[in-house]
Amino acid sequence: MNILILCPDNATLSILLETLLNDLGAGRIAACSAGPAPAGAVHPQALKLLEEEDLDTSRAAPKPVDEFTGPDAVEIDLLITLGPVTPPRLAICGDPARGHWQMTDPATLPEDAWDEGFRRVYDMLRERAKRLLEHPVETMDSGELTALLTRLGRG
Repeated sequence: MNILILCPDNATLSILLETLLNDLGAGRIAACSAGPAPAGAVHPQALKLLEEEDLDTSRAAPKPVDEFTGPDAVEIDLLITLGPVTPPRLAICGDPARGHWQMTDPATLPEDAWDEGFRRVYDMLRERAKRLLEHPVETMDSGELTALLTRLGRG
């Protein structure tokens, strides 16, 4: 199962969730992330936190969403958008189930609040990723996946 996580700059929220899903999914799923306006680098506080958690950051890099559109793109089964606003509907390869998880990007906080803000968002994303992977996502239909993402996005 291919999961794509989209966030505007693909530097914080989507990188955290991509890394968590790949770690917790342990080969069950393949998560990747992108953004319509990718930053030049992953936010340093996100990298610091992932490294403190001893998670593999070797694939953590902002990517343009264009990599996941068009005839040569990998087919996406599940699309999760993150951030304060739902991005416009994009023509992602495949017909993925979709869900939006509204949350504040901790990179917008003052620097002296980063430790607490990034930890809070990381813990929330980790809990949602764990709850998502408690389900047989590989065999669920699009409607079931969409409903599950909606429920997880509320909690």
